[in-house]
Amino acid sequence: MKKFVFSIVAAATMLATQAQAQISVGPMLGLNLANISAKSGGESISTTMKAGFHIGGVANIAFTDHFSLMPGVLFSIKGFKSSQESGFGSTKVKTEANVSLNYLEIPVNVAYFFGQPGGGRLFIHAGPYIGLCLGGKIKADVSYPGTSFPSSSSDESIKVGNDALEDAVRPLDFGINAGVGYQLPMGLFVKAQYGLGLANTLPEGDGDNAMKNRVIGISVGFLFGGKSGR
Repeated sequence: MKKFVFSIVAAATMLATQAQAQISVGPMLGLNLANISAKSGGESISTTMKAGFHIGGVANIAFTDHFSLMPGVLFSIKGFKSSQESGFGSTKVKTEANVSLNYLEIPVNVAYFFGQPGGGRLFIHAGPYIGLCLGGKIKADVSYPGTSFPSSSSDESIKVGNDALEDAVRPLDFGINAGVGYQLPMGLFVKAQYGLGLANTLPEGDGDNAMKNRVIGISVGFLFGGKSGR
């Protein structure tokens, strides 16, 4: 996947030079609504969304009036929330966790712009992404509902690596993005997308034990040096 993504970027740069494609670049930032698809021992694990953000740069390489390549480099916070209850006799224990994972991500999307250049234009896009986990944190709160026992909290760093005994998350993530957006003539754009993680990010992961990223992203950005279309 890593070689595939960088091959696309290299090929696009070469084609852009040869075809004299219009290239525009600029910043992009937005909201992440992140979650995971997870299994343990073959059983699905229930989790909920957590809010994060993404920020970085994006380029639009327009080969025609309608087709563009849109690569980017982003810092993106993913993760999830979970809430579990267990019991020891009549005593119940409630554990709530908030997991944040920090990624350096490279998306490479192919975009199609509807309508003609010169005005506001709707576009759709899809393509692969590759991400490198830079670290993260897990915040946990433990309480004992219905008792006088004091609650407790913890805040720990997440170890990243491929050692099943020492690490919690693999460094490599990859998957597919797809979304829709709208670009104004001066270069301002907004878009929404869904990121489907395909990599099992558990170091000990297998068919029965898995954790894969799922992210809804809402972004706003500005492209300098280009208009809506070519």
